[in-house]
Amino acid sequence: YANLYMKCWDSEPEKRPRLYEILTELEKLSKEIKILSVINIKHSV
Repeated sequence: YANLYMKCWDSEPEKRPRLYEILTELEKLSKEIKILSVINIKHSV
């Protein structure tokens, strides 16, 4: 998330990600979080 945040605030606007790139990255992060949540639940049982 921090990398995406930094890219969005790049001082050079042309280096900032496009909306579709942001959405793709957020979807990827969401999937990773869900996977980690499932792993944590399995280990706590």
